[in-house]
Amino acid sequence: MKDNVIELETTYNSLFVEIDLGYICNYRCSYCNTTNHSGNKWLELNVVKHFIDSVKPDVVSLVGGEPTFYPHIKEILQYLKEKNMLTMLITNNSVPLKWWKDNIHLIDKVVASYHIEFADFEKFKENIIFIKDYSYVTINFSMVYGRFDECWNLIQQLKEINNLFITIKLLNNQKTRKLYAYTKKQLEKAKKPIITKLTERINKNYLPIAKIFEIYDNNTKKEIYPHELIASQENKFKGWLCWKGINILKVEGNGDIYKAICEAKTEKFKPFASIYDDKIIVPKEPEICQKELCTCIGDLKYLRKERI
Repeated sequence: MKDNVIELETTYNSLFVEIDLGYICNYRCSYCNTTNHSGNKWLELNVVKHFIDSVKPDVVSLVGGEPTFYPHIKEILQYLKEKNMLTMLITNNSVPLKWWKDNIHLIDKVVASYHIEFADFEKFKENIIFIKDYSYVTINFSMVYGRFDECWNLIQQLKEINNLFITIKLLNNQKTRKLYAYTKKQLEKAKKPIITKLTERINKNYLPIAKIFEIYDNNTKKEIYPHELIASQENKFKGWLCWKGINILKVEGNGDIYKAICEAKTEKFKPFASIYDDKIIVPKEPEICQKELCTCIGDLKYLRKERI
């Protein structure tokens, strides 16, 4: 992070919860943590409901594995709607179009991740053309190292569709946990999202879009995208004060609860609670960040960080 930046400010001040419903997925992406498709059993529906009632989040993001395969996905979506909680679904968008026609009315925002190693592009595109008229859509395009140009060409086809927010997702080497050696030109392309032509859409609840700002030592500030921090390799906040656990909670598919998305699936960090606990006490005070790199888009968007 630049020396003159003293704070990373977020406009989001509510509780965002990301829940891994389980570790069952129909993809086996080479760059994905193998835990995400290890085949462990799904979280029980009544336990998920109890957790939601306990912490009372404003936004719930359902992930996996592949959450559309969750046996009780419609029930949990309906439950969140009844609770008037905004719902985000992070999916590989591999389900048939009929699934979307049956369930889209229950979802406020869809984050469709494109994985070139397994995805059927035409099927993915067909689903997106339908979804974007009923829900806010972000496409996270995973730029597989060595296939960047191939991915980029597919993105150009998606740019023809109205009302899309397309982010270029750079990947980390699973062994080194560091960004692959993308070229300078590729890193530059990844800094800013692609926003396609915006037209009038069906009126529905608007999922709060968090904006982040760099606050400088001269009291000025500048809006910045999380992808820009990653591509510029300015996502280093170790030793900073971090509002983890206050604005974000992460639930793993085994029920473990972490204070930030980045803490999950790492040996260094331990869960502070379990979804199976009768009473869950969420953190109230910020803590000093211990991560070498902040690579999760959600953490960068929703967590305030202050240089000590």
